[in-house]
Amino acid sequence: MKNVSIMKLPKKSWVSIKLSKLERKILLRLFKLYTISYKEIGLSIDSISKLKEKYKITMLIDIDKDPEPDAFIIYRITKYGNKLALMGSDGTRKSKDVLISKSIKLLKSRYWYAEGSHAVAHLFKKNNIKPITKQKDVEIILKGKNIVWLNDNGKYRRKIHGLKKPVVKQLFGKYKIK
Repeated sequence: MKNVSIMKLPKKSWVSIKLSKLERKILLRLFKLYTISYKEIGLSIDSISKLKEKYKITMLIDIDKDPEPDAFIIYRITKYGNKLALMGSDGTRKSKDVLISKSIKLLKSRYWYAEGSHAVAHLFKKNNIKPITKQKDVEIILKGKNIVWLNDNGKYRRKIHGLKKPVVKQLFGKYKIK
């Protein structure tokens, strides 16, 4: 897989690529989009190098006239499926709509899942993506994470590295457990 430069990013088409294959200018843009998207709820990653260390694959899309990405989805391949880990946009209505549409499509697909909190959890529910309510399955998928189960609708609380307070979350999507 070749390195992707801003000039080679196709218009209006999601591209899946390893973070290690992105040129620095795109990584800087990706980190800016991450900061825009997560600053209100808290940034759990404080540098591009930590982002690349923790995550390996991203999807990017460019939907406007400039050559930079406008939305991203970072995901991780796990034995339970592909986990949407981070997603964000430049904040425009158009880029948010494209991002929401793609994430909903993925979560309705086989073996894609995500943790959701705050507005994202509400958005998933609004788009008929049901939370995973089996406590045992959630604990298997999140093995190693210290979760406190809150109720039968799949809510749990856990500490996220870099955030001051624990976050109430739910798992959404279609996972596989053997």
